[in-house]
Amino acid sequence: MSTQVLEVSVNVAAIDALLTRLLSENNEVRKSGENDLTTFKKQAPNAIVMALVSSLENSTPTELRQMACSVLHLALVPLKSEESLWMLLLLTNQEAIRTSLIHRLQNEREPAVLRKLCDLISDLATHLTEIGTPWNELLSIIFTGTTSPDPLHREYSLNIFSQLALRLPSDTFRPHFDSIKQILLNGLTDEKTLKVRVSALDATTSFIQIMEPVNTYLSIIYILPLSEKCVVIVLNAFFLKNIHIITGSG
Repeated sequence: MSTQVLEVSVNVAAIDALLTRLLSENNEVRKSGENDLTTFKKQAPNAIVMALVSSLENSTPTELRQMACSVLHLALVPLKSEESLWMLLLLTNQEAIRTSLIHRLQNEREPAVLRKLCDLISDLATHLTEIGTPWNELLSIIFTGTTSPDPLHREYSLNIFSQLALRLPSDTFRPHFDSIKQILLNGLTDEKTLKVRVSALDATTSFIQIMEPVNTYLSIIYILPLSEKCVVIVLNAFFLKNIHIITGSG
């Protein structure tokens, strides 16, 4: 079995075949895939995790990248009843995973994959902080992403920041306070897409919840009118999009 796992680690087609089985509507096929995945995780954690990373990077079908991201998420940040494979990985593989996830974030175009990727990155960063090995460079990378010329990157960078703000210790953000204020300001006034503004609004809400002491809150209070304006714009957009339903004219 170990030889088979090692083959999977260098063969994207093989891991994609496994992911396809996990997506199957046939219970027997899906169960067989789940059993093989469990065996791979026990016998060769490094091989299977790196195979999943490779699939996330290289698989063409969107549904396979989604599944690779989901399975990788459960392997690295499992449910409480399970054990994370992270501590079983070689240090070189841990670094390769962090690098690959950021690369995928910066190059992925499918919103469905990006949503799962954001959850994975946020949860992994939280898990690494909890076990005493924080992902120190992540915040800087996310901050840079909020200034990307690509609206999609700005949107999802803000989404990750919003999640991290509520999960990481507040001290993590204190040295970056001025930068965060500017990031939120830029997001709330983004002229290219409403989705970026909505993400910035969510990020602002998250950030306000962790701010202390009072003088810190007072220094950001000028952003609140922009937040209110953003809410009005979102509601107006929703109204215009659904006016035929509201008026019964559609």
